[in-house]
Amino acid sequence: MDKKIYKKYWTRLPLDRVRNTRDLGGYLTDKGYQTKWKSFIRSEDIYDFTKGELIFLENYGIKTVIDLRSITEKNLAPNPIKNIKNFDYYHIPFDLEQLYSMEQTTNALESFYTYLLRQYTKMASIFRIILTAKPGGILFHCKVGKDRTGVISMLLLAIAGVSKEDIYANYEISNTYLKEAYTPAGRIIKKNEVPLALSDKKLIEYAYYFILDTFGSIEKYFIHLGLSIEEIQLLKYKIVEFESSENVS
Repeated sequence: MDKKIYKKYWTRLPLDRVRNTRDLGGYLTDKGYQTKWKSFIRSEDIYDFTKGELIFLENYGIKTVIDLRSITEKNLAPNPIKNIKNFDYYHIPFDLEQLYSMEQTTNALESFYTYLLRQYTKMASIFRIILTAKPGGILFHCKVGKDRTGVISMLLLAIAGVSKEDIYANYEISNTYLKEAYTPAGRIIKKNEVPLALSDKKLIEYAYYFILDTFGSIEKYFIHLGLSIEEIQLLKYKIVEFESSENVS
């Protein structure tokens, strides 16, 4: 790859082995600022990255990788980052028992998203890692980069003050990048069925309002996870490009 490519900001990173690795930078916040580029990267599985693609991640500024896959998924496809000294690697596996036993319907997947949000210990661990990560970008990923990764992305963008419309749009983009790769050609989709690789806006909208209806605000959800007001402010600083004098409270 041309070395100049690392200096650019990418909405979707120019990688050959994956379709759905995206930067959360560039979104407008409610205070008129912008989410930082090269700070948070959402991704699908990176297990078969080439050496060149791993070098690209390093040169793009990634320092921390959070693997959200199950233990089984990780064992079947080990993360290559784990053995590279320049990256800090963390494995926080969500419980997927409900996913494996459910039907592929909108209602079932909505329930799965709230199931993820209610795994409070896992969520707290993820955001503690984010808060204490060394300077540099953080890449987080699951298998296809939609459900577990999508929920974490929603939480980051929401706490940054990004509009719900932009949060939904960020989630829906996965549908474009994953539909062709994960939907078998010629397969007839049954009424009300949502293939697991597709990103229906209703799913992330349901998760978003689950938080508001249950906790009252995004901030109160993080407080429920055990974060202090000061830590929530630090989280905002990690994702939003504030001016040095800006009060984030």
